Amino acid sequence: MRIIRDNKAGTFTFVPTEPIEISAFDQLVNAVKKGDEFAYGGRENDGNSNEYLKIHLHFGSVEVDDEKVDGNITIRKKVHKGGTHLLLQGSSAEDKKIVNRIRDICYFGSGGLIFLETALLDNATAFVFTAKFCKHCQAPMIDRCSCEWSTCGVCAAKCEHVYVRGLVHGGSAGDGGVGEFCGNCGRCKPSTGNEPKMTAAERHLQVEQELGIEWRYKDTPLRPADIVELEKWQRESKD
Repeated sequence: MRIIRDNKAGTFTFVPTEPIEISAFDQLVNAVKKGDEFAYGGRENDGNSNEYLKIHLHFGSVEVDDEKVDGNITIRKKVHKGGTHLLLQGSSAEDKKIVNRIRDICYFGSGGLIFLETALLDNATAFVFTAKFCKHCQAPMIDRCSCEWSTCGVCAAKCEHVYVRGLVHGGSAGDGGVGEFCGNCGRCKPSTGNEPKMTAAERHLQVEQELGIEWRYKDTPLRPADIVELEKWQRESKD
């Protein structure tokens, strides 16, 4: 899929390039209308590494509960039944980066994409989507933070910020840390440039200590405090 990102318009345009994509869009073109939602249904790696992702989108499906038992672990999750399944996979490296961005937008902010219109590009029927509409002015949005807080950049710039301290992610916070953000529009407090640099484990430990949120890793039984101590020992051993 070739993907055109228009930040000003707040849209993603999907241009099918593979026969299976063209066929899927040809089947959908008479079924979809403006405002229809394509629900996010998870991700998988695009290739052998986890650098790029493919994501699953569902149109006209029903979300149901699913349960799977793996040894002593019971996994409960929502799955989509019926409807039309669209696997979004970027063609070029730039397209793949946009797919990664769309995954984060859907997972953290919108839950899926909203169909706006069709367009004829490269002799193929392309679909134009947005992720969410601003709750204040109804502008289409494709920025993760904007979608997470339902507030576009223009409206956020007018916000009388009231900062609170809590869990943040993205940017210098990586996959999670403690920071200050506006409780109205979600924008982070501007950096002073004097904040101490922290490792990922130090950020995670701060989350546990300040917010009481337990942080666990998938690939190691070590806890943030264990890794922080190990990092400290490694630094001291070099001195």
